Formats: sequence, structure tokens, C-alpha cells
Amino acid sequence: PPWSEFSWVGTKSVQLGSVKLEVISRTVRCEGVSIDPLEFPENIIDVPKLLAKHFPEHGPYLGVYAVVKTSGVMSLGDDVRV
Repeated sequence: PPWSEFSWVGTKSVQLGSVKLEVISRTVRCEGVSIDPLEFPENIIDVPKLLAKHFPEHGPYLGVYAVVKTSGVMSLGDDVRV
């Protein structure tokens, strides 16, 4: 389900192929996606603010940061194991 990765922070390891990751924190959605280069500065969309407004239980967060615990190989189509 959407945002289920937030429950992994500090508690779960994630494996893709032979790569193992430790999920360490949530990440705020980058503001760079708020700017339409063809309509700047007239059309700026504050994506983190919209996320917080429409999904207040998650705030401006959209994703997680992870660190590599075991390096390896991952390939397109590999399953994500939690």
C-alpha cells in the first residue's frame, strides 16, 4: 500500500537482488518538481505543501532514505524483500 515504506524506518532491512539496505528515515518530496520551466515563475506548484494538505497523516514526506549494508548486484525485475 502507499506509504507502507514509512513503517520500515529503523525496523526493517530491504533486499533487492543481493543488495541489502537499512531504511533510516523518511524524505521530504524535493521541491524541484514544483517548477515548470516553461511557465516559471507564473506556475509554481508546492508539492510538499499539497502532500501535507491532502495526506496529513504523512505530511510532506514521499519516500525513504536507506543505506547500503551489503553491496551486491540488483537488476531490473528483482523482487523487493522486506
